[in-house]
Amino acid sequence: MLPYISILLTIILFSTIEVTVKLLPHDAIDPYFLASLRFLIPGVLITAGTLSTCKTISLRHYGRFILAGTIGIGATFGVYHYLLTTSVRAEELALVFSSNPLFASIFAACMLREKLPKAALFAMAMALVGVYIVHNGFAPLTTDRLSTILLMVFTALSFGFYTTLSKSLVAHYGTLATTGMTFLIGGLTLLPISQSFHITDLGTTLPTLAYLIFGATLAGYLFFFYGLHRVSIHAGTSLFYAKPVFATIFATLLLETAPPNASFYVGMLCIFAALTILITPWSLYAVKY
Repeated sequence: MLPYISILLTIILFSTIEVTVKLLPHDAIDPYFLASLRFLIPGVLITAGTLSTCKTISLRHYGRFILAGTIGIGATFGVYHYLLTTSVRAEELALVFSSNPLFASIFAACMLREKLPKAALFAMAMALVGVYIVHNGFAPLTTDRLSTILLMVFTALSFGFYTTLSKSLVAHYGTLATTGMTFLIGGLTLLPISQSFHITDLGTTLPTLAYLIFGATLAGYLFFFYGLHRVSIHAGTSLFYAKPVFATIFATLLLETAPPNASFYVGMLCIFAALTILITPWSLYAVKY
C-alpha cells in the first residue's frame, strides 16, 4: 500500500505545476530557464549527496543516463514549459500529460520485458482520440491546433520513455543517484536554449520558484521513484489518472478560469478509460517488498 500512497502524493504535487507556472507574472522568467532551474538545482543537490554511488556508474549505463536526462527531462519539460506560455489551458496539458503511462507500458514491454496488457494498443488509440477531443473538441483540425496536439503528445511519450529508462537505472543505482544524475543532465541540456536568464518581480517569482523546485519537483520525483521501484510500470504510473482531476480543481480555484467545456470531459473519459484498461488485477498486486 505504501508505494501507491507515495505515488498518489506525487500526483497531487505534480497537479499543482501547471497552475503554479500560470500564476507567475507574465515574462517573469524565460520558460526554458524555468525548466532548467526546476531540475538543475535539485540535480546538483542530490548528486552531491550521492557522489559515492555516482562514481560507480558503468560506461554502459552512462548512455542511458544521457538519454534519460536529455530526452526525458530536457526535451519533455522544455516543450512542456513552452506550452504553458501559450493559450493551452493548464488542465488540458495536465490531462494529456497524464496519458504517459500508456507510452511507458509500451516502452516497458520493449525495454524491460514487462508484461503488456493485450488491449494496450487499443487503449493508446482511445487515449489519442481523447487528446484530440480535449484540445480541439469536435471541430475540424487546423494546422496550429495539430502542432499543439503533437507537442502535447510528445511530452507524454517522452516522459513515458523517461519513466521506463529510469526504472532500469534505479534498479542498479537507487532512487537518489538516478534522480540526481538525470535531473543534472536535463537541467544542463535546457540552459543553452534559454533565451534569457533574467528574473523579474522577485517578490512573487522567487517563492513560486522555490515551491516548483523543492516541492513539486524534488519531493514529487523522490516520492514517484520510491513507489515506482516497488510496483510494475503500468500499475504505478496508471495512478496518473488522478492528475487531471486535481489540476482541474486547482485551475478553477486558483486561476479563476471558466470550467472546461463539455468536450474536455468527453476527452477526459476517453483517456481515463484507456488508463483503466492498463490496470489489471495481477498488476495491482505486483508489489515488491
